Amino acid sequence: MLLWVNTAFAEYPDLIANYQERFLYVLVDEFQDTNGIQMAILEKIIDHEWLERPNVFVVGDDDQAIFRFQGANVENLVHFYRKYQPDVILLEQNYRSSQLILDAARVIMNPVENSLIQQIFGQNKNLLASGKHSTHDKPVHINAYPTPTYENADIFHQLKRWHEEKHEGSFAVLYTKHELGRELGQALKGAGIPFQIAKTVDALNHPLISHLLEILTCINELSEGANNNDSRLYRILHLQYLDPKPYDLQKLILSYTSKDRNDKTSLYGWLSDPAKLEPLALRDRLWMEGIAKLLDESITAYHSMTLMAFVEWVAHRFGLMDWILKQPEKFTHLYALKTFYTFTDLEASGKSSFRIPDLLEICNLMKLYDIRLPIQSLAPPPKGIFLSTLHSAKGLEYEKVVIKNVNENEWEKKKAFNQMFSLPDNLVRQESLSTLLETGADINDQDRRRLLYVGMTRAKYDLTMSYARKKDEGKDLVPSLYLTEIQNGDPAVITLKPEVDENLQAEYLLHVMSGEQRADLLLDEAEIHDRVKNFVLNVSALNKYLECPLAFYYEKILVIPAGQQVYLIFGTGLHEALQMLFRKKYEERDLAAGKEYLIRIYEYYMERNKHRLTAKEYADTMTYGKMVLDKYYDQYSPTWSEDIRYDTEYRIRDIHIQGVPVTGFIDRIDKKDHSIIVYDYKSGKTDKFREKLKGPDDISIGGDYWRQMVFYDLMLSQDPKYHTHMDQGWLQALEPEKDGSFKQHKVMVTDADREYVTRQIVDTYQKIQNMEFSTGCGKCQWCEMHGIVASSPEETESE
Repeated sequence: MLLWVNTAFAEYPDLIANYQERFLYVLVDEFQDTNGIQMAILEKIIDHEWLERPNVFVVGDDDQAIFRFQGANVENLVHFYRKYQPDVILLEQNYRSSQLILDAARVIMNPVENSLIQQIFGQNKNLLASGKHSTHDKPVHINAYPTPTYENADIFHQLKRWHEEKHEGSFAVLYTKHELGRELGQALKGAGIPFQIAKTVDALNHPLISHLLEILTCINELSEGANNNDSRLYRILHLQYLDPKPYDLQKLILSYTSKDRNDKTSLYGWLSDPAKLEPLALRDRLWMEGIAKLLDESITAYHSMTLMAFVEWVAHRFGLMDWILKQPEKFTHLYALKTFYTFTDLEASGKSSFRIPDLLEICNLMKLYDIRLPIQSLAPPPKGIFLSTLHSAKGLEYEKVVIKNVNENEWEKKKAFNQMFSLPDNLVRQESLSTLLETGADINDQDRRRLLYVGMTRAKYDLTMSYARKKDEGKDLVPSLYLTEIQNGDPAVITLKPEVDENLQAEYLLHVMSGEQRADLLLDEAEIHDRVKNFVLNVSALNKYLECPLAFYYEKILVIPAGQQVYLIFGTGLHEALQMLFRKKYEERDLAAGKEYLIRIYEYYMERNKHRLTAKEYADTMTYGKMVLDKYYDQYSPTWSEDIRYDTEYRIRDIHIQGVPVTGFIDRIDKKDHSIIVYDYKSGKTDKFREKLKGPDDISIGGDYWRQMVFYDLMLSQDPKYHTHMDQGWLQALEPEKDGSFKQHKVMVTDADREYVTRQIVDTYQKIQNMEFSTGCGKCQWCEMHGIVASSPEETESE
């Protein structure tokens, strides 16, 4: 793709001129990670014929250039300096690590004689620690363990103590390749200790997404006919999300593969046929029948749902979501799923005919050409326990870091960290590389030094590097040369030789082999506590918690990805059209804006979201919405006036109600003289309006719509702009009754209402802070997943 851009810029002068005019100032971050083609594109953008000197600002650190294997070339920094002769600002203060860590890390980089600092300033780079951990006196440690297994065992117990002591910060274990973290991760799972794998993962190659794509492929094949890939279906039946029954599946496949050659029944047809299952003496016949029913439902859903709705349906019905929420590293999996949902939605955007085969084709092409889909993390700065490769840890920071397996065979004797094939000239500046080779510079040695330097400087104040003296079978191992350099070059570094503690090692091995995960609702305590601690309450969240604390946990704390339903898309379209009309007509003073403008905005919104709907849904909502807005405008536009100041989609934030942080949007506020009137739009049926507008009584805590209006009133009283209670509120239906008229209900908020809802806000927020999420309503999908059912009237009375 970069090559296409570079070629287009070179061949079409008007195109590059357009971009040159649009981007008058350019900033490039992580400049040391740019490759040749990126440098060429940058030069085309900033080299103006009419500018003597381009307006460009680049930020880079040649000590952190660790992506040569991806074509990145640190020599771009030198080339840029020599070509443009920029003003150079040398940043010598480090705000992350202690001075003890920086001094030890500098020992590794001193032998790199051709650093950019030396070439420009003729001096070595000496960073000064300036952050809050700058004077921390914990020395850097090097642990020489007896064996790799005991190295893992001791690190495991460090992690276990960190978890049990409930540290607020983060603890990372870093290594050169993913395989070195596998066994340690298995032990953490076995002990039920939450952790995350902090690596730059390609979502399409994430195991969860790979399984999801496999399921989608299988359903697509089943939908095309019975003669399909039986092996794929058999593999899917063994996915852990479906709680597979290995014994029954083996009986099934043995029976299937023993069938008569003339029998053309597929595996799907075989397991769907009661007559075929009858003689198999299955241990769990109901499970097998349930799988057959699920596949039948899948085919029906495949043909009747939109793409996004179907992908979400598969994730839930095939057990992926249920499985995710039981994992200690649930957030890692949720981020992967959210990334895939977003990608699918973007690919389908504007393409009404985009279906599962199109999605699968794109994903397969991306895998074929190694086009990555990086997982989008929604988390705040990392907390808890992380396992990561050194490359993936770049840009992150942790209170405590252990870099393990720093042996010669994993560093000096390991295959070069760069690529094992030649990159084209337009990716790597061959002349720069040749110059380095001619001067005798060891490129691979420099890459290794930079990688270890990056790993060491991830730590804020606690850094340990470790290696094993012997293999588990007794063969000697040699520590990396870099550890020896650090020991000799920094007298403050402490070297220890822990001896084997048999009990400690036995416990570690037990957890490795058990693989058990003692999961409950709050496995990731650090992550959940952080989200709960920073949670800001809005009226939607308040209503959701009062309705079902369990649903609140999944939807508002975990924020499980979910596709938009048709009615939500429709309602949002109506809201947006009205908001834009009021803004155009009364804020921008375009008094000519009227019904035509209102309907045009709605059409534009629906067109943008066409890919989320089936063809029939799109046609229906388009026609119905235009009719609704036409009638709504006729009924209410005579009441609108230039004498009224309108605030639409008015956002209130950074306020508190009795100490509880709250936020929210109000659809419309009308202010005239000293009168404040709040309007809230509601799409959907109006038959439950009266019930939802009821205040509290002996058997009810009040309806959602009533509470919403009181909540708005309380927010306005704390809002810096209005700082007053509303005079009245109106709940306005956006869909007409059968006679074509529109309902609206007036809401007057009393002091008793304010006191009651304030108590609900304070009590609910306290329960959220206490993480009281285990009870449910017994009616929603989350309760169904946990087997919670609503009590019958008889049970309620007896209680």
